[in-house]
Amino acid sequence: MAAVRDAVGPGFPISLRFSQWKEIDYGARIVDTPGELETLLGILRDAGVDLFHASARRFWIPEWEGSDLGIAGWTKKLTDAAVVAVGSVGYDLDVMDSLRTRKEANPTGRAGLAELLRRFNAGEFDLMSVGRGQIADPQWVTKVRDGRFDEIRPFRRADVRSQAAP
Repeated sequence: MAAVRDAVGPGFPISLRFSQWKEIDYGARIVDTPGELETLLGILRDAGVDLFHASARRFWIPEWEGSDLGIAGWTKKLTDAAVVAVGSVGYDLDVMDSLRTRKEANPTGRAGLAELLRRFNAGEFDLMSVGRGQIADPQWVTKVRDGRFDEIRPFRRADVRSQAAP
């Protein structure tokens, strides 16, 4: 990371996405405790990272017992950098289950977005990354902003296949 900072200079923003889970092992962790996360974030921040993109299977699931914070919330609590959250925004099924099983994700509607807003207003993250919602419905952001939840086209596995290169 320090080499990247040296190469791009002080004015170029550096974002680092990290994940507490892996596609082949949902229980995999890069850190096991908040203290380990604080150490990792401090090293990366000192090396030049400006923004952390904290990836979770489901953004609303608490990362550690005794706290309601997800991995993005813990990241925001432990660093002064900007934080992006991601993980099943608007859906009840995580992306890998959505793509690898015959199950289709169901929209969480107002309740899921209310939880996103609650966490945002609590300062757990600065930005939210939305993947499947945008793939399925390019007007997702506008429809959410306008409260038109019933008009949002839900993501389906076929959306990925239909957008793949021939």
